[in-house]
Amino acid sequence: MAGTYTTVAIKNLTPHPDIGRILTRSIATYESKNYSLFSDEMLLLMQKSMPIHVVRTAPKELLFFSGWELLSELRSRNIATAWAVIHDQKPDEIVLWALQYELSKSIYTHNEDSQKHRHFYELLDLNKPLWRRIFTDPKPRTAVSALQRLCNLTRGYARKFDNKQPSKKPVISPLELLLADPTDQQADND
Repeated sequence: MAGTYTTVAIKNLTPHPDIGRILTRSIATYESKNYSLFSDEMLLLMQKSMPIHVVRTAPKELLFFSGWELLSELRSRNIATAWAVIHDQKPDEIVLWALQYELSKSIYTHNEDSQKHRHFYELLDLNKPLWRRIFTDPKPRTAVSALQRLCNLTRGYARKFDNKQPSKKPVISPLELLLADPTDQQADND
């Protein structure tokens, strides 16, 4: 599916409603310190090579569904534009695209292993029908077996995540999380 590669105003970007749960999980794992050492020029080059994918729904309304990782950092640095691939029609598999994007970027996070495993488990558990599209044979049938394969875990260790209770954090919309002031998040972590 071809799209137009161009710069867009960040203020015109909003999350596609179909990816809300994936985006919420993704933003919860975002750490601005990962990018704080990079200059603006380096950050812009990184973003240019990994553009945001959006669907145009109106002349100035763009719904993104992939490539959102650097948006918060760009905003916090008062950078007004980002590179994007604009699709004139919604791709058929927008949730699959978003899930694969999140799994591929999260595999390299330096979080504590249990946090990474929990993140993967929650993503997989939210999107069970898409597993067959993501993993190769033998296809996992449960979140436990998918997590086991993705993180190279023993079945017993992966099963521990299935038995843990989800966190009781208040639910905040993905857009609120993305637009939140990163300095407020820093204060919450102190």
